[in-house]
Amino acid sequence: MVDARYERVIGDWTGADEFVDGSGAVSGVLSIAPGPGGVVIDYVRRGGGHDLAAHAVISGERLWWFDSDGASPDQPGEAGWQDDMLVLDREHDGVRHVLGLIARSDRIDLHLATAAAGGGLAPVMSGSYSRRALS
Repeated sequence: MVDARYERVIGDWTGADEFVDGSGAVSGVLSIAPGPGGVVIDYVRRGGGHDLAAHAVISGERLWWFDSDGASPDQPGEAGWQDDMLVLDREHDGVRHVLGLIARSDRIDLHLATAAAGGGLAPVMSGSYSRRALS
């Protein structure tokens, strides 16, 4: 059975991400659709000199993440709920990436933190996305 909390994140979202290093804000588009046992996520971020396109599949507690920076899973990451936050935890090139999505009725807040080889998590980026109206 699919967790009913996914219903809150399903939809098309647009917003901006802000990097904690002060390098500025970039625009983003986030689409989340029902998938087999979870959801499918498509994410595009533009600006700041580094565009990124990502595709993720969440099924049960497993996460498969692919992106234009070359991330392709040797093994699945983990996905799960911590209260009202969907947490995506994966590793790529020895760096742990933890993305939290907090769904509210009219927006999703994102928080990304990373950790290199056994180090502690450090915030990298946060963002806020509003639900896009269908045209």
